[in-house]
Amino acid sequence: ELHFYLYSNLGELDVICARGRATKDHTGNIRFRKIVQCHLPAYSGVSTKHEKSLVVSSIVKAVRGLGGDFVRYCEKTGKYEKV
Repeated sequence: ELHFYLYSNLGELDVICARGRATKDHTGNIRFRKIVQCHLPAYSGVSTKHEKSLVVSSIVKAVRGLGGDFVRYCEKTGKYEKV
């Protein structure tokens, strides 16, 4: 079960989980893509689902460790929700 928390503001370091140019150009998403690129060799170098999951977890920890989080926009509330 996923839990969502309402954000009053979108942070510069947050990763927006959505499509579109605004999402692509957001500072947090640009940084996220750089983090993913750094982890790509490690991800490609492992074969099991468990090992790949560990690499993905380290990407999530890197984003959160630098002060960002993963968010999505809620049209009902007009705010961003932490995913």
